[in-house]
Amino acid sequence: MVGGHGRKNSGHAEVASDKADPSVCPTPSRLAANSGAEETDMRVRMTIALIWLDKLLRWYIILLMAILVVLTFMQVLARYAMHFPATGTDQMARIASVWLTFMGAAVAVGKNKNIRIEIIEKYLPEAVRNGLHLAFDLLLIVLLAVLSVKAYEVMKIGATQDIVATPFTYAAIYSSIFAGSVIMLLFLLVRTLERFKLIKFGPQKKCE
Repeated sequence: MVGGHGRKNSGHAEVASDKADPSVCPTPSRLAANSGAEETDMRVRMTIALIWLDKLLRWYIILLMAILVVLTFMQVLARYAMHFPATGTDQMARIASVWLTFMGAAVAVGKNKNIRIEIIEKYLPEAVRNGLHLAFDLLLIVLLAVLSVKAYEVMKIGATQDIVATPFTYAAIYSSIFAGSVIMLLFLLVRTLERFKLIKFGPQKKCE
């Protein structure tokens, strides 16, 4: 009986500990419920915003993949089954593919999963590795800032040019470069400010 009560109390303690510690799984509701003296309102809001942005990007990528599959299937069906190519499907598939590329890159940067060559890096001291990561992020911030500006300029020009057999202009393609660059830039700025300890957000552990 004593052992049973011990297990029950232990279970309650684990649940209580889980509720008190937002680092277990930083969902928006848990972060909001656990904001206290150590977490300002701004930190909680920014953390929740980043979590929701990541969720929206993931669902948007799923939607883009579904659209790409449907458009490709329609194109194959029209060409080989109906012997009448569907006009515009290849162009719209190209638009979805470009958006998928840049949104996927944004998610990878947000999760710090962008491709890096780590053959030599793993043999370096931790301080040197951290310095390399910071230098890489700063360089990427500069490149993305330039890319965002140039993509916006090209997007305005593309808005005057129609894509053949579609209701879209070339701005639909170039806007993906602009949007992806801005989102990647946001994630990198947040990560860099965290490295310099200028800001601190909640742990970004993966929630199953």
